[in-house]
Amino acid sequence: MDAHQFTEEEIVSIGKSTIGKTFDDLGFQEWAKENNGGKGRLGEFFEECVYGYKKNSDHHADFTAAGIELKVTGCRFKNEKDIWTAKERLVLCMINYLDDYQFSFEDSPMWEKSKKIFAIFYRYSNESKEDYGKFRIIDARLLSFSDEDIEVIKEDYNKIIEKIKGGTADTISEGDTNYLAACTKGATADSSWTDQPFAKEQAKRRAWSYKPSFMSRKINEWFGQQKPESIITDPKDIERYTLEGAIMKKVDEYIGMKRSELVVRFGLPAKQKQLNRSLLNKMLGLTGDEGNINEISAADIIIKTVTLEPDGLPQEHMSFPYFDFSEVANTPYEDSEIYKLWSGHTFLFVLWKKAAKGKNQEETFAGICFWKMAYSDLMGPCKKMYEETAKMLREGTVLYYDDKHRIRNHFPKPGSNGVCHVRPHGRDGQDTCRFPVQDKATGLYQTTKQGFWLDRDYVRFAIKK
Repeated sequence: MDAHQFTEEEIVSIGKSTIGKTFDDLGFQEWAKENNGGKGRLGEFFEECVYGYKKNSDHHADFTAAGIELKVTGCRFKNEKDIWTAKERLVLCMINYLDDYQFSFEDSPMWEKSKKIFAIFYRYSNESKEDYGKFRIIDARLLSFSDEDIEVIKEDYNKIIEKIKGGTADTISEGDTNYLAACTKGATADSSWTDQPFAKEQAKRRAWSYKPSFMSRKINEWFGQQKPESIITDPKDIERYTLEGAIMKKVDEYIGMKRSELVVRFGLPAKQKQLNRSLLNKMLGLTGDEGNINEISAADIIIKTVTLEPDGLPQEHMSFPYFDFSEVANTPYEDSEIYKLWSGHTFLFVLWKKAAKGKNQEETFAGICFWKMAYSDLMGPCKKMYEETAKMLREGTVLYYDDKHRIRNHFPKPGSNGVCHVRPHGRDGQDTCRFPVQDKATGLYQTTKQGFWLDRDYVRFAIKK
């Protein structure tokens, strides 16, 4: 029988018959010998050897008669948190910039390929990563998505399509969206660029995909490991206000309330750790239990608490994790961790405003806002700052002696470009990181750990927008 004509029942039955088996049990080793080792091609192996059809790359579902797409994907189990996490994003199909903008979400090739997915899940482990045949299949099922999920996915789809229509497909990043992402696709730099219909600039070749954070949420739901919490109670609110707008409306009633008043209202200990996070969870209607996955974590949104002075200026510059000097010196900007952080995420700023200048002032809740770094900032001042820093580290020109013979550094300072800078990020002066080469001016091999920071004036501008 032609595999493309399998019924839904046949597809499910065959898939479920593999649960508990390793890929080697199904003949992976023999297949891999004839297919260049087969590493990373478990889906292709499954298509050919379990279901008996050749891989296709058209916009139709794999099993055309049943309208079902087959996916093979890995997941890890985190014992310390008792949860599953997706090994990687779930790639759906390539984005065709020249055609996709013509389709509504419901009629799109992307949705045709993904509205009905039968997924084979295997347990991934680092111990077996060089021998894919040892991975064991732990689940096989038709994937189900809630009405809320579909509303967010639809919103994400439309955001990406609007960028294509606006001639800015070259500025698309995974941080633009919540659940459905446009991930880069292309084996080499030369082949990873393609034409877009409304601009002369080429855009990176990308694929429609579900984010790993979203897949982690759904895997735990599908496997019955935990019931995800929801901030949004009515999926239609997403259509009315967008996901971000609906989340912001949840906390509107608390704006202007003092922290001490909110502590009493929600019955929280005033001295507990991570009080601000607990208050946010309560305002959003969440339990806040560790490991529970909600829309914010499913969209991989990063939460940052911002304390504002009475005039609205953030009290401090905004910090990010310290960086390894050798890694920055030898990593191109667009492959760097800070680029991935700034380009690949939306940030949620939780705002608290001081009643007066000085320490230990009463603070009131001033709301929340979502922020995504502008492409012009990401590829302008931020890229220049990173490359200046990397050059100093490679050349050993980081440090110098001032006129009082004190050791200083040449790293970009606050206000140097209006967006970002480098500053210490260690516990103290003894918390250091080693240079990739000896510093020329001082002869030192290390200095205090440093991190990339956003200027507080820039953060104020982001909040006002």
